[in-house]
Amino acid sequence: MVSAKGGGKRTELEEAKGRGQKVMNRKWFIVYFSIITLLVLNINLVYGSSDLRAGMHDITLQIIGSMAMQNKKKLAVMEFKDKDQSPSKIGSYFSEAIIDKLLKANEFQVIRKNRLDSALNRIGLGEADILDSDTIIEMERILGIDSLLVGKIIELDNALEIDARLISTKTTKEFDTVTTEVAKDEEIIKLMGQTENRGAGTQADRHHTFSTRVLRSSPSNEWNAVDIREMVIENNFFEHEHNPEGRFENKFEEKIINKVRVIVDNATGLMWYQGGSDSLDYPGAVAYISKLNQAQSAGFSDWRLPTTEEAASLLSPDKTDKLYINPMFNKKQNRIWTCDCYSANGAWGAYFQNGSLFWGFSFSSGYYVRPVRTEK
Repeated sequence: MVSAKGGGKRTELEEAKGRGQKVMNRKWFIVYFSIITLLVLNINLVYGSSDLRAGMHDITLQIIGSMAMQNKKKLAVMEFKDKDQSPSKIGSYFSEAIIDKLLKANEFQVIRKNRLDSALNRIGLGEADILDSDTIIEMERILGIDSLLVGKIIELDNALEIDARLISTKTTKEFDTVTTEVAKDEEIIKLMGQTENRGAGTQADRHHTFSTRVLRSSPSNEWNAVDIREMVIENNFFEHEHNPEGRFENKFEEKIINKVRVIVDNATGLMWYQGGSDSLDYPGAVAYISKLNQAQSAGFSDWRLPTTEEAASLLSPDKTDKLYINPMFNKKQNRIWTCDCYSANGAWGAYFQNGSLFWGFSFSSGYYVRPVRTEK
């Protein structure tokens, strides 16, 4: 009997322990499930929607494959920009995610963002600037990189088109292009900081109502300060001295034509070089334009120096990286010649460092050329 009772007690005790273990198991299951759920949510917050993650994965694999084929070992990743070459939240996010994935791949050396920013500061540029050949070579010298990844994110109706270009810093030539398209779901919309409110017209919508502003394109030898002031006010151009409240709405669009990067302003019907020349005196500037036309740069032979009106249309009231010009344009050409002269020895120019039209450009001075042509 005693043995039976003892056995009964042990059975009850074992059953009690079993019930307790089941309770504990349920509690741990809840804890584990909660942790897993938090991890999944965290992954979605960090890496975005599944479609975006898939797009990043595809691009990363292609970058790794292309770098391996080209025997590249060191890479810097610029911040991805929007179609207007402006920095954006989604672009910054995508660049950082790509860097993270490339670092984890452990295939080659990826320059950390703080080192890249430091190098750009030494050159006098920021993430918002578009790089030219001289700048790419300088980055290669400072960072010791052999390739550079630059990217663009273009917003479509229901998707994002992501374009990435791999550039050799030795030759400054593009050696691969990677493109993917991802659906614009709720996660991407959140990252872009967008809303579904479609009641108010956007800046892009308002651009469609523009009529082309026709500006004088032929040179003049008779412009004085009074003429400049009247012209600036009449066109509502920003100019630091004569019209600091002016605001002319451009409609810029970047294009690559026959390997030449240009900026088309649909508000004026002008096509600009995104970059331009090195520092030149006035005869050198005229010769530079002549060479472009002889070579039919971008397929055209009607490049010219801009008039003061055309140059003034580029002055922006929003100062970016120390210049009064849209960051789509190369920062190197911070002051440019115009074709308008104020005397037998000097010409007018646009000075983007202080947002003004300047009459003191002696023909022997060294300034830059940003070629322009009128679209037909």
